[in-house]
Amino acid sequence: MNYKHFVLGLSALSVVIIGLLYWLLRDQTMVYFGGLVMTSFFILFSLLVFYLMDRSRDSKDMYQFSRLFMISVFVKMVFYLFIVVYMVRKMNVPSESLIVPSLLIYLGFTIYETYFLMKLSKKK
Repeated sequence: MNYKHFVLGLSALSVVIIGLLYWLLRDQTMVYFGGLVMTSFFILFSLLVFYLMDRSRDSKDMYQFSRLFMISVFVKMVFYLFIVVYMVRKMNVPSESLIVPSLLIYLGFTIYETYFLMKLSKKK
């Protein structure tokens, strides 16, 4: 999978998720805004992970790809949790209204990330 295919797929996924968020949350402005913030985080994070993983593929250290993957999963979860907690505590977004959007965003981007990383790991 090259960079162009990755970015096209990421763009398509982002448009679908933003559309679903709008459809689900058009009456809840703060929750929709929070969903956009979370989606933006995942877009930028996915671009960074793709770049780093693509570079690590050619490393002589055969465990670098796996190590980088594990670190990226941990960092993604910590930052995502931070964003959700910030939205609940500081922006007064009701936590129950974040469940569906958060799950939709997290699962959508995680499935796509797993897909492109599997393709990337097989390419040499």
